[in-house]
Amino acid sequence: MNDKTKNGGGCWLKKDKNDKPFMSGCLTVDGVEHRFGIFKNNHKNKETEPDYKIIYFEPKKAEENKTVKAVEDAFQDEMNHGEHLPF
Repeated sequence: MNDKTKNGGGCWLKKDKNDKPFMSGCLTVDGVEHRFGIFKNNHKNKETEPDYKIIYFEPKKAEENKTVKAVEDAFQDEMNHGEHLPF
């Protein structure tokens, strides 16, 4: 990494309760942890639509942070229709 790039987070490949893959991640910016999920766009109808959707969760105070289960539950329907992630 050079002076302009910083390692501020990462993603984890997970599976939901139906064994469908998704990625959960967190990125720390100015000391605040931002959580997100990455899901296959199973409703893509045009080439201009994204292949994957990124769902962002507003930062919460440390005592209010939940597990990535919130990501899994929020888009369970998306995963029920989908293809597997290519990675």
